[in-house]
Amino acid sequence: MKKVHHDSRAAPPLRSTLKGTRRAALVILTAFVTANANAQPALSPSDAARKGRTFLTNLFDPALGLLPEYRGAKVYWLFHDNYLAMKVLAASHPKVAQSISAAMDRDGVRKSGKIDLIFGEAENPLPFRQYELTDVRRIYDKVIRTEVVTNRVLAGWTAYADLLLLACIAEKEESAARQHWEAALRLWDGKGFLDAAAGLQPPVAALETATRHDG
Repeated sequence: MKKVHHDSRAAPPLRSTLKGTRRAALVILTAFVTANANAQPALSPSDAARKGRTFLTNLFDPALGLLPEYRGAKVYWLFHDNYLAMKVLAASHPKVAQSISAAMDRDGVRKSGKIDLIFGEAENPLPFRQYELTDVRRIYDKVIRTEVVTNRVLAGWTAYADLLLLACIAEKEESAARQHWEAALRLWDGKGFLDAAAGLQPPVAALETATRHDG
């Protein structure tokens, strides 16, 4: 995971409601997905969204009804790549989104148990569990892969900013969501999240939170 860089020295404010916590967490998660250290000057939100959708549709492989990992790649990820592309393109490019949905139905993969919680489609997402990357099927020199959830609890997940923010969205109780939010903010240094994914030792406070929640 890339370290997310921002110009502001202050982290985004937190609303006092559970809905606000979820919304703020989703905004930051979007930054994780779109961050690029070599990005061009910032576009307006509408222009960025349009450019992003165009990029996705240009990747679309009509023969498989899916998007490859990147242009020219032979690997096609159902989760998370094609699932998220299907959601993003549903309104602007419904035929492409429907093709992706049909391809996922064909392969019998409709959930991962993690990223789908953003859309309220994950069953019992917490506590986060370990995930496995698996091959779904091969078509000549191409392979369709996906991420599947196991029954094994993922130890130490609270040392990762993205999972803390996902937990903000998944939690039903405001107090628990706020705990995850505050733990994520403790990883913020004004430029990015210094979590385990950044290859750095998390702050003591984050480790203490991990100890409380991993038990």
